[in-house]
This record gives sequence, structure tokens and C-alpha cells, in this order.
Amino acid sequence: MFLKKLQKKILARLLFIMVMIVLMPLGIVPALRAQAAAGQTDGIGYYVRAVLPDNQISNNLSYFDLRMQPGQSQTLEVEVVNESDKVITVDLAAVSASTNRNGIIDYKTPDIRDETLKIPFSEIAAPEDTSIVIEAHSTAMARITIDMPAEVYDGVVLGGLVFTQRPEDNAPAEGVTLQNIYSYVLGVKLSETDVDVQPGFELVSVEAGTVNYRPAMIHFIRNKEAAIAKGVDLHIVVRDESGRIAGEFTRRGVDMAPNSVMPLGVTPISGNSGTDSASENIAPFTHGTENAGGDIPQLKPGNYESEITLDYEGESWSFLQPFTVGSVQADELNTALPGAAAHPSSEGSWMMALLIGTGILVLILLMIILLLVRREKDRQTYPMAP
Repeated sequence: MFLKKLQKKILARLLFIMVMIVLMPLGIVPALRAQAAAGQTDGIGYYVRAVLPDNQISNNLSYFDLRMQPGQSQTLEVEVVNESDKVITVDLAAVSASTNRNGIIDYKTPDIRDETLKIPFSEIAAPEDTSIVIEAHSTAMARITIDMPAEVYDGVVLGGLVFTQRPEDNAPAEGVTLQNIYSYVLGVKLSETDVDVQPGFELVSVEAGTVNYRPAMIHFIRNKEAAIAKGVDLHIVVRDESGRIAGEFTRRGVDMAPNSVMPLGVTPISGNSGTDSASENIAPFTHGTENAGGDIPQLKPGNYESEITLDYEGESWSFLQPFTVGSVQADELNTALPGAAAHPSSEGSWMMALLIGTGILVLILLMIILLLVRREKDRQTYPMAP
């Protein structure tokens, strides 16, 4: 009986490791978001739930959407519910919202502040305790004090309350090296007036850099107003000094936080061969292409001009920005990942390697299962078998 349980435990661990190896690189295991209204742990042992105050604009929301007053001080309360059988510690941080390179509002990454942001959420929100201990099958209350500036503020202050379980509270089983860190993000949106502030966009700069170890032309695009921009359509065409297209990018449905800058990378067209005219039908989330051999496109030194177009709710913004890539800079970027040119980590070859590795893991797992079944059968037929 003991050996059977041990076998099942080993198989469960092997299956867990194999599944995590497959899913995590593919991004199928997403960051957890607070399901405050649902009040479910989703199998992770704890959850958070906002205690909505009287100045909540809509009680149908599971996050804080509050109408504040100038100079107002208010303490927000969040229930942290531990449904597990052990004591856990949860860390709490207040983070100002920003915009990441994928065109998604980021409520988790701290210490990002644009020069146009007048009231960072992280500076007006102060947790009473930055770590909270919750007994097994118990609920603790997290309290966060909001202190609004004395001056009237039109627009939105946006941020997140990030709850993260301490890693030592969720230590992996013996023999398993993978460890899960569970975080919940509870959004906070603050406003004082009914003034309709609309997003406004400007191009900060275009610089050569790297994205995922690949050379890229990074466009820093700013939402300069205290308003959330949802559903922005972007189109970027980069031309070299001969007028040929060196890079092209289209993305639909971009979201931007108030007073934030999005660092959006455009990879060069394979070989920088370019074309004379922009494509009319570019699929969403296109960053560039690789050549037929899977080589990472190289960024050539020279003078470029970038044309950026943003469309939002019937309005359009267009920018032209020249920039230069020096020879030394191009060499550094093209060799940022050692061996990148000779052994590219293209999406196709990476995926093929992943599938081959997964196939090997499956075969090993099947062999182990067959061996254990065979040994169990031998034990049933020959009780004295080793």
C-alpha cells in the first residue's frame, strides 16, 4: 500500500513538472487578478475582497472606483481571506498604474513615473501594514489610507493594491524545484470632478534598443492627460534614408494608463531589405518578421524616419520622427545575445525545440508508468519479487 502511494506521488510530481514546463513558456499560466466579487481562491488558498465604501461610484464593480474630495483622507479596507490549513503572510504594496510595452495597463510594476503625472497613486496611498499575517481559515483586514492633495484635480488617479503571498508560505514539495508566487491586484480609480478629460498623445522619442534580446526601434509614446485610453489603434512605419520600409507595426486595441509612456518596440524587417510601400493589411500584434532561415533580423546603421499614427474614438494623431542608429550601437544591439546571429532563437525554432522536449518528457513518463505497472503486476504474481 505504501509503495502504491509513493508511486502515485512520483507520477503526480512528474506530471506537474511536465505541464508547468510546457505551459509557463507559452504564457498560458497568467498572472492572477483579484476576483473580489467572486470570493474564490481558484485553488491557491487565499483571496482578497474590497470592502466598498459609501463614496464608491458603482457597486457593481469589484475594485475601488471612488469619488474623492480635495484634501480628503480616507481609509480603504480589503478583506484577505485565508482558506488554507496553514498560516500565511501576504505582502501589500500600493503601485501607480503605468503602460507596458504590450499596450496593457500595468498595475503591478512599481517605481514607474512619467514627468506628466502630477499625483502618483503610490505617493498618496499608504498601507497600514505592508505585511499581513492570516491564520488558517481566517480573515484579516488590510487598511490603506488615501490622502488627496488640497488642490482640485480633474481627471483620474489610477493605481493598484498588490497582494503577494510570501514564497516560504507556499514552499514546493520535496524534490520539486518549481515554486508558485501568487499575487492579486486590486485596482483603485480616484476622481474628484465630472470634468471630461480626454486622452492626448505625443511622441517622446525613438531610440534603438532591444526587445526580447532582439534589436528593435523603440518608440516612446505618451498619454499626457489624466485619462484612461482604451482601444487605441496604432500603426508605425519606419523608413531608411532611401525611403524603403525598414520596419512596420500595427496593433489594435491598445490601452494606456493616465500620464504614462509606452515603450513600443518595432523589430526591423528581415535583412532590412525593406519594401517601397507600407502594407495595407497588417495583422494585430505584428512586430516585424524573420527570414526564411529563421535568422534574427539585423538593425543596420544609418538614418531613419518613423511615421506614427494613433486613432482613438474618431480622432487621429500623426507624428514624424527622424532618428539615427550609429555603427557601434548597431553592432552592440545585433550581438546583444551571444551567438544570436549564428544560433537564432526564432519563434519557429524555439517552438520546435519545445515540442521535441515535450515529446521526450512524455516518452519518459510513459516508460516510468509502464515500468511501475509491470513491477506491480510482478508483485501480484510473485509476492517475493524485488
